Amino acid sequence: MSKQKLAKQHPLKLHEKFIFDAKGKKEAVILDFKEYHELLEDYYDLLAMLESRKETPIPWEKVKRELREDGLL
Repeated sequence: MSKQKLAKQHPLKLHEKFIFDAKGKKEAVILDFKEYHELLEDYYDLLAMLESRKETPIPWEKVKRELREDGLL
């Protein structure tokens, strides 16, 4: 799926404020701390997901068997 389609389906709800230089060019952005923190969490979640793609999947039957052996299922 393209970035544009994803962005339309999951729009960011930020209340950003911009700081402009003398020529009117955007120079910096100010975010609410909570919004900033949520963005960082999403970023780290995405990194973890990308890392997990490198892992070999474990078959569900094996997981269930191991959970039963450990008395967790």
